[in-house]
Formats: sequence, structure tokens, C-alpha cells
Amino acid sequence: MTVQRGYDPRDFSLLVSGGTAAVHAVRMAQELRIPRVICPLSPGTFSAYGLITADARYDVYRSYVSLTSQADPGVMQGIYDDLKKEAEGEIEKLGFKSEEIKRHYTIDMRYSGQAHEVAMEVPPDMMQGKMDKESIRKLEAMFHERHKSLFGHASPEGGVEFITLSVTAIGPIEKEEMYEIEEGSEDAEHAMKGVRQVFFEEFKGYGDCKTYDRYSLKANNVIQGPAIVEQMDTTIVIPPRQRARVDRFGNIMIDVTP
Repeated sequence: MTVQRGYDPRDFSLLVSGGTAAVHAVRMAQELRIPRVICPLSPGTFSAYGLITADARYDVYRSYVSLTSQADPGVMQGIYDDLKKEAEGEIEKLGFKSEEIKRHYTIDMRYSGQAHEVAMEVPPDMMQGKMDKESIRKLEAMFHERHKSLFGHASPEGGVEFITLSVTAIGPIEKEEMYEIEEGSEDAEHAMKGVRQVFFEEFKGYGDCKTYDRYSLKANNVIQGPAIVEQMDTTIVIPPRQRARVDRFGNIMIDVTP
């Protein structure tokens, strides 16, 4: 999916989420040539934490199928105004004030004859006034640029269609600040629980593997693979030749070697 959308996995880090992902994350990163794996403090509850801290959000859509050359900016502005009113109303029911609500405007566009659309973010300044023919020309130019970025080509001479208009209203939830863990040195021996036999393909069989307690690790600790880090909600596997370090927020950062 990332490559199809013009993103190179080698430019990113792999963030672990879920109870079993940390077991396989480094191997996946090696396959995709991702240079770093990030294991947050509680991967197994990562999604649940995101759910209870996520902003309130309401999306509303309306179809408007038209060639850009034939589109009526007045009609489009009217649709956006109606969608905005509906989305804001739903968020206000949750107790948010109008001045607290954030708004995002999107329009799905495609080349004539295509079976898929590209979601385009409508610039906020465009929605502060009234849409006009110049607004449509700007959206069309943005679409050509976005299409080229995603798929490697564009057709400025081709016909472009508007398909769907949408408005997203967001009620922001106050976020807690991340806390820092106790600072230590590179030496992580204080967190070691023992040594056990673990199968790694590099060993062509079973070999000695140090096991660490996640909750005893301190900032700046370094763990050289092969190693296993155990905690309540997941198990982190650090294969041979891989090096991990703990940052000040307790995240385990694994530098991936192919």
C-alpha cells in the first residue's frame, strides 16, 4: 500500500502495535528494508489507549458528480455549507463549543473514466470565502500534482471529475503529556532475568538468548541481540546482530540490520 501510494518503506520506521507484533516486527522490517522498529511502552494496549484518547470526529459526505469544466462553484459552496452545519451540530451534541471545533474539507476527484478517486484536502483559505471558478482551477491543478505524486504520472490535458464532497468536524480531546522514565547508562544487566535457549535461523538451531524485564529497563540502556524482552502485554524479540536502545520515554528503538 505504501509503495502504491508513492511512499518508500525505507524512509520510515515501523511502529509496533498489538500483543504479538513485537515478536515478528524486526523480521518484517528486514524484509521491507525498514531501518528502525519502535516498540512503545505498552504495545498490547496501544490501540485501546488510542481509542480512549482519540478526538471526537464526525464525517459527512454528499455526491457531486461533475466535470471540473462544468462544475458550479455556487452549488458546491452550498453543499459544503450544509455539510459543515450538519457535522458541527453532531459534534456540538457531545458538548464541544463551536470555537473549539476543527473543520476539514475534502473532495474526491478522478480523471474521466477512472474507477478510483483521489481524496483532496481543500485548502482552509479557499473555504473562508466563497468558491468561484478560480477555486475550481486551483483544485484541478492540485489534483494533477497529487496524482503524479501518488502514481508517478498525470494527464493535465485530460478531463477531471468531482465525485464526492465531504466535511469532517473534530472535537479535540486534551492529551496527556508523555512521562519520562528513570535514566540509566548503556548497561542493561540490571534488567536481565536470565538466559534461555531460543531458535533463530542465524543459529541454524537453538542458542543462548538473554531475557530482560521490560519494566526494569532505564533510559539509555542498550540491548544487543539475540535477546527477548518480556512484559505483561507482549514479548519483544531482538534477533541476532540487531541492536536496541531505550529512549527517555521508555520506547525501545531497534536499529535493523539486514
